[in-house]
Amino acid sequence: MQAAIEYARGVLHGFVNTNNVIVTWTEATDITSVILLYDPTDNINGAIINLETEGKPNGFIQVGLNDDYWYVVNLAFEGDNYLIGLINSNDNLKNDFDSILNQKIYYIGGFSYFIHNCKGELVSLENGMILDESIDTLLPIYNKFCSRLREFEVDSDITVGTRTSNYYHVDGWDVAADYMRSTQYYQTLISGLNSHCTPTAAVNLIMYWKYGRDFFVNNSASQLTVFNWFYNQMGTNNGQNGTLPSNVQQPIAYYVGTYSGASSAPTGRITSVTFNKIKSKCDSDIPLVLDIDDYTDDGKHTVNVWGYNISNNINYLFITNNWGTNGSNYVTFSLMNYGAYTCSHFVYANLIE
Repeated sequence: MQAAIEYARGVLHGFVNTNNVIVTWTEATDITSVILLYDPTDNINGAIINLETEGKPNGFIQVGLNDDYWYVVNLAFEGDNYLIGLINSNDNLKNDFDSILNQKIYYIGGFSYFIHNCKGELVSLENGMILDESIDTLLPIYNKFCSRLREFEVDSDITVGTRTSNYYHVDGWDVAADYMRSTQYYQTLISGLNSHCTPTAAVNLIMYWKYGRDFFVNNSASQLTVFNWFYNQMGTNNGQNGTLPSNVQQPIAYYVGTYSGASSAPTGRITSVTFNKIKSKCDSDIPLVLDIDDYTDDGKHTVNVWGYNISNNINYLFITNNWGTNGSNYVTFSLMNYGAYTCSHFVYANLIE
């Protein structure tokens, strides 16, 4: 617990020192409570750190532990953590709120939390359902999640804006990065949404052009307002599990065409994805919204791409994985095109054409 707290304090103070206008944490922000999380073998694998500032709740930081490596799973500058939101949104769980938090909570990645009820049955906190399997059967899923984390490789030595034949980040990434990291908190603010990575990725794209490139004039709209607009326009969870690929480009095109300060705001959708096609867009300072089929074995996922790195003949994409892990990281392109994983399409908005 102490290690988790110390790591979270480092994250907290890192944000305080950014002078980011979105960050509401200050030097007075402190930890109020800690919820420990466990893997299927009963070892601690993370913690949810709840925060307050001058006696008022002020968001949370969820951290994870993998092979002695700490990482940020999710964070928010306001609101309850996602676990509490899950419990409160489910009628079968909220009456036992206090007892649930006093039990051993198992975390196996994403937003998958489980407990044992009084009968020893395994209960999912995502939907309150009793699972037929035991905690042991979740171990292969958790091991696969941990293996995926190991594929993420942060290269802190890369200089933003420095172009070589092997790596590049889109221009303005360093300015917009803190804003895009903060968009992870949408998951904690909007209850009842099971799949909303695509509108979040769209918001990340808008925040890049707004803060990283100074193109957007609609400065009065909050990130949450923009998210809600995309969520509705994309039909996310409107009769299907997530956002349909065909519903991604048009809302992005409409938004940038309406609110950008550019003379034109062309968008495009590429359905035959290759690393070189992505690299070409990054080289032209055009970030992407990339859709990945079956990213978590139970549905699709959407990420942003902000750059690439080619190291030892291995192609990496620099992405924001909107459902956490470690914020923004490198991930191998081959990982997203392996087995059931397929980079099905990407959408871009290029305000500089």
